[in-house]
Amino acid sequence: MGAQGPQSGTDGRHRRCCALVHASSLPPQQGCLPHRRAALSTHQHQPARPYLLVQALAPAMVQRGHGAIINISSGATTTPGPGTGIYGATKAALESLTRVWAAEFGPAGVRVNALAAGPTRTEGTAAFGDAFEAAGKAVALQRLADAEEIAGAVTFLASQAAGYINGTTLSAMGGMPALG
Repeated sequence: MGAQGPQSGTDGRHRRCCALVHASSLPPQQGCLPHRRAALSTHQHQPARPYLLVQALAPAMVQRGHGAIINISSGATTTPGPGTGIYGATKAALESLTRVWAAEFGPAGVRVNALAAGPTRTEGTAAFGDAFEAAGKAVALQRLADAEEIAGAVTFLASQAAGYINGTTLSAMGGMPALG
């Protein structure tokens, strides 16, 4: 990045970054037909945020010859749900960037992966109430994930135990339920 970018900050703290975890998210909106341009505009910038972070922090990781970038994705990329179209599309774009960056930075020792998180109980999701609790019943474990469980998967991806994992999306979605 040029002299105006985050990499040229005066305190240098970002230069020591060994792992970048991008967890930006906006909740799913309404279905396609009732969407307003404002909702579309809000979601269309989602892929730009991790791009700017990676652009700022990856060069130092490449220079050091190691690092891990973990993008938090969602089951909405593969499991359709009413009202999740734009949200799922932005997370699918993030998974695509994950694969591109893995190929781009992998030869320099920087691993890039995504974690597709299933329905997770957080302060932010509490506002969705019973409808969100029902989403937990739709997975094989028949419950919502706790944030600590998702954090454990992120910790694994950032660790040397995942040293040969690159360019993939790890599913932490509670498993697919049996049909029938």
